[in-house]
Order: sequence, then C-alpha cells, then structure tokens
Amino acid sequence: MFITLEGIKGAGKSLQANLLWVKLTEQFPDREILYFKEPKGTALGEHVEAARKDPRVKLSVTSDLLITAAARTALIEEKILPALNRGAIVICDKFLDSVIAYYQYGMNQDSTLINAVTKSGALPHTTTPNTTFLLKIDPEVAHARLQRHRSTGAYGDIPTTDLLRKVHTGFDRIITENNSDRFIIIDAEDNVENISEIIFEQTLQRLSKAEGMDLNKECREAKMGSEELNAIMQAEREAKEA
Repeated sequence: MFITLEGIKGAGKSLQANLLWVKLTEQFPDREILYFKEPKGTALGEHVEAARKDPRVKLSVTSDLLITAAARTALIEEKILPALNRGAIVICDKFLDSVIAYYQYGMNQDSTLINAVTKSGALPHTTTPNTTFLLKIDPEVAHARLQRHRSTGAYGDIPTTDLLRKVHTGFDRIITENNSDRFIIIDAEDNVENISEIIFEQTLQRLSKAEGMDLNKECREAKMGSEELNAIMQAEREAKEA
C-alpha cells in the first residue's frame, strides 16, 4: 500500500508522516513499513537536496522542477516500486500532487511541462498512491506557524502568504479535477494527537478494505505508548508553547 501526505508548507506533513510510520511499525512489527521524504531517499536525491540548499547553485524554477523530478524518478525506481512489489507499506511525505500544486499553481509553470514530469509514461502507473491525506490549513495560520519556528531552521525558507494561498488553491483544484476517493481531507489546525489518531484509523480502514483484514479491532486493542511516539508529540507541544 502506498500512502502519501500532502498540504502546504507548515501543515505538519513531516510530523504526521513520521507519527504514522511509528504507529504502523508498532502495530505490525513483522511487516516492512518504509517512510520517505522527497526528494531524499536515494543517492541522487541526497545530491539534489544538497544542490538546492547550496547558495552557490542558482536554480531557476524550471531547473528546480526538473532536477527534483529526476530525484523522484530515482526514488520510485530504486525504493518505492521494489518495496510495493514486496508487499510493503510505503509512506511518502509529498509526492506528485505537491508538484502540481506548487509548480503549476504556486509558481505559474506551464501545465505541459508539469504533465511531462508527473503523468508521462516514464512514471509507472503503479506509483499512483492508494491513499493521500491532504492536511488542510489556512495559509495565514500556516505562515504564522512557520514564523514561530523560524529560529529552528526546520522549515528552511519561509514562503510568502500569497504563495501559500496559491498552493492551497492548487490542492483544492487537484481534488476537484480528479474526483478521486484516494484523498482524505484532514483538518491540520486540530491538535497533533487528534490528527495522528485520525490518520492512523483511516489508514487501518484502507488497509482492511484493500487486504481483507480486520485491522480496526487490532487498533482498538493496541497500546500506542512507545517512548519514541511520546517524545515526538512532546517535542511538538513544547515547540508550540515556546
């Protein structure tokens, strides 16, 4: 099963993707569960990420789009597809929906170019996520959240509120145009624990439907009290209170 988390910057995708990985790993200790954060995950992806952060490297929007697409293709070919073929659960922080929302709607790139790197035959159909959690948050709220965490450097460059609005609109249009039941809308302004539990429950339901397993009963009986999970949530609470 292939799960992606999408949303504008500041929505909390990385935190929730990590929490989902922790919960699923505890729930299914004998199953392979992988977590990737684009564009990293392969040697090429690491080099691309380093290049994007290197002040000596001047990238146009188009160049950034293309090298990121190359890194994503490597991630699909080297990691995601082999894992799915082995029956693993794969979680990805951002995927093709982010490309469309950010580059096409946010940065006004030509849709022909966007389609070439997201919908061409070079990307196998099996890379379409089974489930996509879209974390929706008001752009102004997301921007304020990013500003609060500026000192940590966790979010890198902080986009303008205007750009966040455009990307937010892009995600809305993607859902409208695709009319796909793979999307599950999540209120990203809720507290971390509630969001995590909703995503986990929805994932178990999707797994149950896809694999014919009664997972909800196991979920209710599971005790999700690992030190790692609690540490992540505690760190998030402390960051918000700071």
